[in-house]
Amino acid sequence: MISVSRIGLIACVSALPLAAQMIQKSWDPAVPLTAEGKALRAVKLTLPPGGAIGSLIGAGFDQLDSYPKEWGQGAKGYGHRVLSLYGRRATENALSLGLSVAMKTEPRYDRCDCNGFQPRFGHALLRVVWARRDKGGEIVNVPLLAGFDVGAAIAITWNPDRLRKAGSLAG
Repeated sequence: MISVSRIGLIACVSALPLAAQMIQKSWDPAVPLTAEGKALRAVKLTLPPGGAIGSLIGAGFDQLDSYPKEWGQGAKGYGHRVLSLYGRRATENALSLGLSVAMKTEPRYDRCDCNGFQPRFGHALLRVVWARRDKGGEIVNVPLLAGFDVGAAIAITWNPDRLRKAGSLAG
């Protein structure tokens, strides 16, 4: 059975492309971000309020499930969950930033010029796997994917002992 926290996570991840379109200012895809622009973007995504909102929501779902149970309930348990998720997010953003600068990829979400739910949803899913290159063309979105994977692997190190083993990345 799928836990409450997994349903919440799926719902939050599903809403990310829509949220990106709503909060991101229009930009010209022909003008790539500089390394400094990419760094500023990463900082804005990491620092509160934007960077904290996802951690606060995710920690709430984990609190409902008492996940991980070793952290207990109450303010202390919730605080531990918030800081854990926030640390993971900061780690993911830092890794993605470094790879984006090194690989010269565009980290911003580009709006789809298409109409209708299916084409827009397809475009949003595609942008998870494919990234625009600074000088044109596309490449596998290694910065985003590696940021998520390596960030999760690093975050395991501050989880309870029971969760620090192979297969823990899947939860």
